[in-house]
Amino acid sequence: MREAFQKTLNDPAFLEEVKSKKLDAEYTSGEETEALAKEIMSQRPEIIERLKKVLGDQRVRIAQSAGQSSAAQGKFAGILYGKRVDSEG
Repeated sequence: MREAFQKTLNDPAFLEEVKSKKLDAEYTSGEETEALAKEIMSQRPEIIERLKKVLGDQRVRIAQSAGQSSAAQGKFAGILYGKRVDSEG
């Protein structure tokens, strides 16, 4: 299934349709997505709450189902939808 999805994202007709609708199509492997979800969800509870505010509760719940929701002592810094998010506020 992942291979078929990747092929679709390389299909010229599909890319032309995406472009005509002014959308973005970028492939991210399942492994990369899973690793990102686990990294995000291993953060302290206050970081998870900030992510919920930035992304919306539904997206965070999806990430929690793919990753670990337990708190860890660490820092998170990154760019999410054009906004910087880090553990320092």
